[in-house]
Amino acid sequence: MKTLKLLFYSIIIISILSACSSKEDNALETINNNMFKTLYDFKSYEPIETKFDSLKKDKYGDTLIFSNVMMIKYAMDDFDKAKEEFEKARETAEIYRPTYNPSSFSSKKYIEAQETMNKCYVEMNDYIAIMDSLSTIVRTLEKKCDGQFYGWLVTHKFRCKTKGGNSTIGTYYYFMDKNCRNIYRYFDEDELSMENYKSLVDDSLKPNESDK
Repeated sequence: MKTLKLLFYSIIIISILSACSSKEDNALETINNNMFKTLYDFKSYEPIETKFDSLKKDKYGDTLIFSNVMMIKYAMDDFDKAKEEFEKARETAEIYRPTYNPSSFSSKKYIEAQETMNKCYVEMNDYIAIMDSLSTIVRTLEKKCDGQFYGWLVTHKFRCKTKGGNSTIGTYYYFMDKNCRNIYRYFDEDELSMENYKSLVDDSLKPNESDK
């Protein structure tokens, strides 16, 4: 009887260890396939560290929320570009503001600056409207989250060479299924850190100005 118990426990332990090993092996294989498609110099790719965290249907783990938050980020980036262009045009307009008997060159520069300001103003308002709409979607999706575990957030640190041949270290975040065979979403830390992603999610859940 004692021998049977030991055999039983041994089988359980081996099964658990095999499952853990399988998850890690599957993740590395899946990531390897992804790197082959995304890296400029795949031959230089060297895994450094891989970490696993539970992925749940919550505000930080939901893939639909992720997609909408990333679109908010892109809209924010475009808004910032339009705002920067607007400010430069306003400075130009101040320099060439019409005075008594202005030159044709000054008048032309002033008109061009005014046109750029008007264009950027429209663009900025469009981006604000887009962000507000996407934020409304995020808040709706967050209410449907049930907190259920459905996969793994895999943080993968690696070394590779850039297009210029320089060695660099990168980190990718992967939203994977329970078996680490499928990638639902992923992003590059150079584009957005996990801390900043969570901040974007939290900001997206705040009421829009128009809703206050």
